Amino acid sequence: MTLDGLLQMFCDAYWPSGIQRPTWSERFDLRCEEAAKTTWPNADSAGVYALLDESGAVLYIGKASMGASVGGRVFCHVAGGGAKFVAREGFGDVRWLRTVGVEESRRFIAPAIEEFLIDLLQPPLNRAGRNLQ
Repeated sequence: MTLDGLLQMFCDAYWPSGIQRPTWSERFDLRCEEAAKTTWPNADSAGVYALLDESGAVLYIGKASMGASVGGRVFCHVAGGGAKFVAREGFGDVRWLRTVGVEESRRFIAPAIEEFLIDLLQPPLNRAGRNLQ
């Protein structure tokens, strides 16, 4: 199932009716030259982010809540763009970023979305929350 489909599944099960549902951003190429000059989608918001490899496979799911922003959290894993792209150890295969921004008043929902996605996807770079049986 796609990230879009999984977020839809989460919202169908847990999102209150009458409140606008969050959506994933388009894929953002972290390795293009423009990435070093452009703000990442939802960079200043609380929310959830997915780091994907060249083929679009999810490598890592993270969240920004409790005063953190998506941009700040992504920057902990990768920085720069194009020739200046730098990745934290283990994150060298990251190419794409997708994000879900949530309203400040609903930032508490980001950890729930993150855990839901990690549980279903079991991304290889996530350690906490993975079913390692």
